[in-house]
Amino acid sequence: MPGLFLLTIFLLQSCGYKVLSGGAPVGFSAIHVAMVENKTREPGLEDLLHQALVEELLLDRRVKIVPSDRAEVTLQATITRFYLRPTSESGSRATQYEIELDADFQLVERKSGKVLSKITGLRSPIRVLFSLGSDMVAARTSQEEAEVRASRELARELAKKVLLK
Repeated sequence: MPGLFLLTIFLLQSCGYKVLSGGAPVGFSAIHVAMVENKTREPGLEDLLHQALVEELLLDRRVKIVPSDRAEVTLQATITRFYLRPTSESGSRATQYEIELDADFQLVERKSGKVLSKITGLRSPIRVLFSLGSDMVAARTSQEEAEVRASRELARELAKKVLLK
């Protein structure tokens, strides 16, 4: 029976569900997520990553997302690289692509402006693949969905690093 319980926990976690526990204190309880800076030529990534960061931090019940004037710390993010590479071709036409995102992050104490933590070159931990069909609207939709997944994975990776310190 204990093996079944552990298997259930493992399956829930691998499906994206989190078993929340009190966990250790993270050193702050109120965080502001600043607007993300996008240094790439791919429009809209900044909004996707900002939303993903807020959602990921909300999953951890030890911290609250608050306006900047009420925050103890501010999370700043800059997308530094958007990588779109074909992974499969049919004839001379790419049919599948992968997306990777790289970003730099800083956790800044609001009162002093002191940088508490800095992470540079954090990459989305998985390569997000998407396929193209002959319909341009469907192809763009597939790419946008892949960008959302890559942003979520990057936010999840960052939250692990920031909240477990």
